[in-house]
Amino acid sequence: MNNRRSGMTLLEVLVGFTILLIGASSILVFLVFFIKMNITIQGKMQSKFIAEQFTEQIRAMSYRDPDLVNDGDNADLSDFTNPDHSAVDTVDQKIYNRYWNVAEDIPMSGMKTIKIRITWQQVDKEQVYEFSTLKGSG
Repeated sequence: MNNRRSGMTLLEVLVGFTILLIGASSILVFLVFFIKMNITIQGKMQSKFIAEQFTEQIRAMSYRDPDLVNDGDNADLSDFTNPDHSAVDTVDQKIYNRYWNVAEDIPMSGMKTIKIRITWQQVDKEQVYEFSTLKGSG
């Protein structure tokens, strides 16, 4: 008589389950990484969109517009501890803080340099996007 058993032993099931668990946990780690990366990229894209919109607003403003007035200190262009102006934008329930400093007659007479900083809170730290633009009087 042939006494062969069909099926799997407990050891084979445990080994198979362990291999499946290792593979699934690797996929889960990659999934979490890609979700965090997507959130980071989305925040950067939104901040650049806000920056583009604000640059267009600056182009449409008068040279003497109150939002383009310097506080009297041209040396504070990169110092955002006490900015000349600020505003808050909310996009997709995320808050973006917009700060800008104005320096008059830089780089030449009749021009203003505007340095803008956009900040937002990511899960683990504050993110920053900075850029500068010029506004002429003519």
